[in-house]
Amino acid sequence: MPHLLKPTFSAIYLERLRQTPSLTAFQFLPTDPDWGPQGVWRRVSFAEFDEYARTVSAGLLSLGITAGERVALISQNRFEWILSDLAILGSGAIPVPIHPATSASEIQAILTRTGACAVIVDDRSQLQKVLSQDGPPACVSHLIAFESTALAIAPTRSNLLSFRALRELGKRNMGRNPHHFHDQYRTAQASDLVGLLSTSGTTDVPKSAQVTQGNLASVLDDLVRTLAEHLDAERECSLLSLPLSHALGRVQALATWTFGWTLTLGVPRDKLLQRLSELRPSFLIGPHGLFEALWEEILKQILGSKPVKKRAIELALAASRRVLRAQQDGLSPRLKDVAIREAALRTLLPDLRAPFGGRLKLLIGGGAPVSPILAENLVAAGIPLLEGYGLTETCAPLTLNLPSSFRFGSAGKPLPEVQLKISEEGEILVRSQKVFAGYWGDSVATADAFQDGWLRTGDLGYLDDQGFLHVTGRKRHLLHPPGAPAVAPQGIESLLQEHPGIARAVVLGDGKPFLSALITLDPQSTCRYAESQQILYSDFPGLVQHPKIEAWVQRAVSQVNARLRPHEAIQKFLVLPNPFSIESGELSTGHQIRRKFVNQKYKAWVERLYGP
Repeated sequence: MPHLLKPTFSAIYLERLRQTPSLTAFQFLPTDPDWGPQGVWRRVSFAEFDEYARTVSAGLLSLGITAGERVALISQNRFEWILSDLAILGSGAIPVPIHPATSASEIQAILTRTGACAVIVDDRSQLQKVLSQDGPPACVSHLIAFESTALAIAPTRSNLLSFRALRELGKRNMGRNPHHFHDQYRTAQASDLVGLLSTSGTTDVPKSAQVTQGNLASVLDDLVRTLAEHLDAERECSLLSLPLSHALGRVQALATWTFGWTLTLGVPRDKLLQRLSELRPSFLIGPHGLFEALWEEILKQILGSKPVKKRAIELALAASRRVLRAQQDGLSPRLKDVAIREAALRTLLPDLRAPFGGRLKLLIGGGAPVSPILAENLVAAGIPLLEGYGLTETCAPLTLNLPSSFRFGSAGKPLPEVQLKISEEGEILVRSQKVFAGYWGDSVATADAFQDGWLRTGDLGYLDDQGFLHVTGRKRHLLHPPGAPAVAPQGIESLLQEHPGIARAVVLGDGKPFLSALITLDPQSTCRYAESQQILYSDFPGLVQHPKIEAWVQRAVSQVNARLRPHEAIQKFLVLPNPFSIESGELSTGHQIRRKFVNQKYKAWVERLYGP
């Protein structure tokens, strides 16, 4: 049966229900006994999902939630998230996904900005954030928690109920209007909203992007046109690792109805590698940190105590990378390298692919870019890693590398329906059916986002002679050293982050006489290096200050400087004591650096770089 495409996601949903009701849509390990015993995979067909979604939707209607109202979702990835998402749509309301790492103050701001009438959370930690800061805002009439134990923190609240109670309410009231859910899906128009998605807020206050049925359908259409030859309809299995609040994570979940694949939910990141051999996924979509962690763990398991085999695989990967680079540059690779690559793909390199379960066809990167060396190593090992480019405002993907058409260091070619052009200032402009309907309640920001009908992405980049997009940085992040050309810091940061020990780098120097950098180190790589150098230390913040570690980082900085123009060179750097994280504020929920926050938080460190 072919992949399903319709003008709206709602129409795709109904068609999938009609054609393959008994096909397994989702599988997960229950944490709530309502869904089955712990440790046993619970599989849900499209028909079962529909029954559950109609029940939850009826429960929302019983609370008085009406068409056009907004309902917020704050939860880790789990089956109830997707169930609630589509139940909200079936009630006529608009989902407002919020990343679970969002701070309490930011949650209050989003709820106020969108006027959410209800909030659905997973556990007590999220409920506490909603109730803190003198919250929730007055617009919130109902609070719902997936885990019943969360109710214990506010036992006197009459507007707080469990997800179980919501489902029971829906069952009791389903008979009042049994066809409401399907009628809502059947009458949905391309202009109807399917969500208010929060932007990353890396440069400004986060805004709520209005994503429509037509936006989502356009993305699904282009994904079919580009991936159908690589992914068989109704035969694939995947794992969800991006947050469902992330535009691409939500697209992956909703694409289940288009592709008919089985989506696995709720596998903890620290258990992912051991589950891969059991689940045998055919493709994965994830953030760069996930693939880096998986690759490091695979190398550690396979090569840790086998120095001869380790050296053989390193040589094989190096030869394979040289072949791929030569092919991409339109050159003929050395015959010796070709022979080594072909032999290694049959003998040595399958060991690197085996931990993924034996069925893996694709890895697709989401969020921040994958380090170039990791991308090259994965592809060299016969594991296609496809990187792309997209925005919350475009319902995620605009460009994508493909197994048959990719270029290292690029974001791929535009998807079939997407038009790109580069402005005179070097900004990437977009025209597409994927472009959002504006920012909720912010007409000024909406008007500023467009230029003669083209969406202004705020990103700088260029299209090469083969049509691949290369993203070089954010327009707002350009550094202007006195008397020198403007510098895009992201390119330098990417070069620094190629070093295995450097987790993140923030290049500074706007209006300053030279460029500098704040650097954080990867704990695993740094501790391994410390062990190899017999460095004694009591804690990680103390380790990064050790002279041998500073010299290690200095060599990496010097190597990068040798590849840069003189005015781009990093003349000073400082190593920060701890890695960046979403929770500590330096990273957005899309794992992008929040530069304004970093500059404020580490103001004293910056002053040390430029002080007397």
